[in-house]
Order: sequence, then C-alpha cells, then structure tokens
Amino acid sequence: MLNLVVFFLPLLQNTHVVDAAGGAGSTHTDIPAAVAFATSGDTILVRAGTYSGFSTDKALTMLGAGAAVTSIVGLGSAAIINGDPSGAPFVLAGFECRGGGSATFGGVTVINGNLTLLDCELHGRTGVGTPAFSGFDSKVRASRCSFEGSPGNILVHLTSGGGAGAFLSASMFSADSCTFRGGDGLVGGPFGTGSAGPGLRLWSGDAVLSRCDILGGLSPSGLGGSGVECTAGDVRISGTASNTCQGGESVTLAASAGTIVVHGPIAVLPSIGSGTVSYTHLTLPTSDLV
Repeated sequence: MLNLVVFFLPLLQNTHVVDAAGGAGSTHTDIPAAVAFATSGDTILVRAGTYSGFSTDKALTMLGAGAAVTSIVGLGSAAIINGDPSGAPFVLAGFECRGGGSATFGGVTVINGNLTLLDCELHGRTGVGTPAFSGFDSKVRASRCSFEGSPGNILVHLTSGGGAGAFLSASMFSADSCTFRGGDGLVGGPFGTGSAGPGLRLWSGDAVLSRCDILGGLSPSGLGGSGVECTAGDVRISGTASNTCQGGESVTLAASAGTIVVHGPIAVLPSIGSGTVSYTHLTLPTSDLV
C-alpha cells in the first residue's frame, strides 16, 4: 500500500482539475488559484464554466472543455502570459478568452514568452476597441483559433477606433486554420468617427498565416481596417481557394516599411468600401486577385 501512495502523489502534484461547481475530483474552483498552486510543467484541466482571468510566468498546459462552454473573462486581459525562464511553452487549448474592465489589451496577452493556442476564441475587451490578442517579444503558434478585435466605444475612450484581431510587436507568429477579424469603428460624436481595426497588425517581427480567413473591421466613416497591416517585418500568407483576405473599406493589404507576400490560390478580395488592394512592398501575382 505504501508503494501505491508514493507512486500516486506525483500525479496529484502535476495535474490539477478546476471546476466552478466544485464537482467530484476537482482541486480548485477558479483558474487563478490553480495557476498559483501549479509549477512549470504541470497540466490544468478546466471543466465547463466561466472563470476569472489570470497572469503567470510558468510554463503550463491548460486544457478547457471547449470554447463554447469554457470561458475566461478578465478584469484586464483574460490571460497574461509572461515568459518562463526555461523558454518552455505555455499551452492554452479549448477556451473562449475575453478582456474586460480597464484592459488596454484584450483576450490574451503574451510578453517575452512562448505560447501555443489551440481551438480558442479570443475577443477584445468588451465595450472598447482593443485587440483580441497581443504579443510582445514572443513566439506564438495558433491553430484553429479565432481572433476578433472589439469595436470602438466613445463612451469609454476618447477615440472610437476598433481593435485589431491580433497585434504583434517584435514577435514570431504562425497561424494555421484561424480566423482574424478587426473590430468595427463607431461614430464618435464630438470626437469624430473612429477607424476600424485590421484583421492582423504586425508592428514588427514575422507572421506566417496558412489557410486563414482575414477581414478588416468596418466603419461608418469609410475608415475601415485593412485585412493585414504590416508596419515593419514580414507577413507571408498562403491558403486554398476557399480562404479569403479582405479589407473593410480600406486597402486589403497594407505594408509601409514591411513586406507582405501571398502564395497560392487564396482569394485576396478588393476591400468592401474602396475596392482596392495595396501593392506597396507586396508580392502578389495578378492572377491571384479576385
């Protein structure tokens, strides 16, 4: 019997079960407590429910019961991931993540970290235009995720601009089979009308998008967001004929000092409003335009 107890204890230490209802076999009723108790390398299993946001510098694997039934709603970002000193990745799978409160950024923020996102739905902060995802000096991989920036709101901020689906600075980002949608810009009353957010905004770094659908946000002023906005760095886009990239009343692909390269039969559509595609720093065969 003693041998069985010694063998079983490490399993208890490495796997934690979070259940908002405190059901049988659970170890915590909210995610922050489980994260505080866990150590790098541990796995946290989260049952269906709505949970508080968290911040950590640990390399954990956090598995939800599916984005349709497992939500993380933060007072700031739903999840803030700071890099583990070992460089090991944090894995987040099967969640809806939504920012709230006074967040400058939205659903998930990673800083100097290594993050893998699987089967997640990310949203900007409710009530004000913020990105659904923000990455700074990080390495990020995403698969089968959606990134939806939140619309602007003049009642909360002095600007009414929409947030980007994903915002990246000095980061390496790869996405497969994902959806990016910029937040809409709203009428801003005495402060004018806000511009909408792009589906993806690369401030610097590198982004590789494979089999993704990308759409810029819309704005009543015609200041819609680009599908992809590249200020510096490189964006490479590829996909099938069923994938689309389109701007919302702005240019579909916009690169200033950066480069955007499109490969394959992905449909790069003229923007909804202006009907134009930017060719600045862009490699795109004419035959690929729809």
